[in-house]
Amino acid sequence: MYHILLVDDELPALRFLETIITKYTSDFDVTSQQRDGASALSWLREHPGEADVLITDIRMPDMDGIALAKAARNLFPDLHIVIVSGYSEFEYAHGAIEASVDDYILKPVSVSHMKELLNKIRNQLDAAKGDQILRKLTALLNDETADPDFFVSIFGDSKFYFALLRYGNVIYPQKPLQQTALAGIVPFDALPAAENKQNAPGGQPFSIPDGQPGSLMSVDPENIYFLTGRDDREFLLFAKAGGSVSAFHKAVRQIAETSGYIMATIIIGQAGMEFEKLGTFYTQASKLLRHNAVIGHFHEEFLTVSADHDASDAVHDDADPASRQRSGKPAECTPSAVHIPPTILRRLELCVSENNLKDIHHIFRTLGAEWDGKKVTQRQAYVMMQQLLHLVEAVRLDHWKDTDQVMTEAETLTNHAVSYQELLESLYQVLYDPDHTSLKQKSPEDIYQYAIRTIQKKFNQPISIQTVCSEIGISQTYLSRLFRKYGETSFNSYLVQCRMDNARKMLTEHPDIPLHQVAACVGYDDYAYFSKVFRQVTGISPSQYQSSLKQK
Repeated sequence: MYHILLVDDELPALRFLETIITKYTSDFDVTSQQRDGASALSWLREHPGEADVLITDIRMPDMDGIALAKAARNLFPDLHIVIVSGYSEFEYAHGAIEASVDDYILKPVSVSHMKELLNKIRNQLDAAKGDQILRKLTALLNDETADPDFFVSIFGDSKFYFALLRYGNVIYPQKPLQQTALAGIVPFDALPAAENKQNAPGGQPFSIPDGQPGSLMSVDPENIYFLTGRDDREFLLFAKAGGSVSAFHKAVRQIAETSGYIMATIIIGQAGMEFEKLGTFYTQASKLLRHNAVIGHFHEEFLTVSADHDASDAVHDDADPASRQRSGKPAECTPSAVHIPPTILRRLELCVSENNLKDIHHIFRTLGAEWDGKKVTQRQAYVMMQQLLHLVEAVRLDHWKDTDQVMTEAETLTNHAVSYQELLESLYQVLYDPDHTSLKQKSPEDIYQYAIRTIQKKFNQPISIQTVCSEIGISQTYLSRLFRKYGETSFNSYLVQCRMDNARKMLTEHPDIPLHQVAACVGYDDYAYFSKVFRQVTGISPSQYQSSLKQK
């Protein structure tokens, strides 16, 4: 509810405006009525922040409306000001402009005009309040000083359930949260059904099925709210703690399982907490995420938030027996778990010194399979990868590639791999496959552009994402993400569009060409399938398209 200060020296005018506001608007009330400008200005000084809108007449004793508007604007820059007057003279309008009022309307005031004006102001107030909430939330999540009274004023003193949901791998190095935003709102009774689960290795861009953009200014206990995290695959979820935490856990798991990602990590608060504890939860959950995420696996834990902000002391266990079966306990963080056995390192050192690529490749593949089997955490794998890289660097000093470049590539591989076997296979290619060196040293956007050029050059051949990835030396998951990031499309969609564009170009330039030849020239041996795809893209069949060209 927003509050209005009414100012007019005529009592009937005050009552008329109050009637319009109370009878025809649901988002405003009249917090005070004053009979002159001086009294209104005193009230504003004595009640800072208690009025969102000032509606004032112009001609009043002691201080007129223009003087009041200018003084109020200097005191409260965010105050919305409306002048209502029976005078349309230029000097009044000019004064209103100088006072930066929101509107200047003439008496008699119509109900429709006032409703329209207040609706516009309400939208502006909503937007400003929404921005303020997000600024406060961002500060809270960055572990800055919280404002408990503010959050109580917005969210009440209810308890809330919190969850941190991460799709895919943890990104290294982790960047700080820049700005959170409301990603969406999903009612508990509109969650995606389990049968909609997809098994795409890298998943699809996150979307909230049936979600509403909504607002954070009021929280419905029937909804789950999504806040964005450090990137487009990290989300903070919260809901009022009306039901059991197990129901919230089930809902979050259902959302994760139906996302299309086979890799997800869920950290759920063990119990309901005051909203201002969200920052503490996020800090401790993020630390657990860094320590316990497992590449290629679905993993979930409960977290009991500790008061000292140290996640290492927090109580956290797998959520239930089912989650243990699905994800397994991550390998324990012991010295032996985060170091490659000395015997393997000595063998690798010998192979590197002798440039025995076959055995080096075998060691890398064996380690990848072992890490997958043990479900070592991503953090542990990252430490062991550093061991491998430093060993190879030490032995291959005479022809070692740029160290920083290799380390950067290793981080990229860790961020996007779907298994440890894929990770170490790709790492081997970075180190020893000269065919991939030039492309590996390119930026992600350069790799995307290379793939685009490859499709444009070879669209009429049996090309696939597998063949392009093999040529470049990267995973299908990584290339798919590059297409989504830089082209807002998929590899297959771009390939189909390229083929259809060239088919239409051929038909335009050669209207009499047999259609089966067009199909063959753009990469389709099966004309029926070509015709089906052409209709899906253009809305008409190839023969209809050809006929329309002949009629021109």
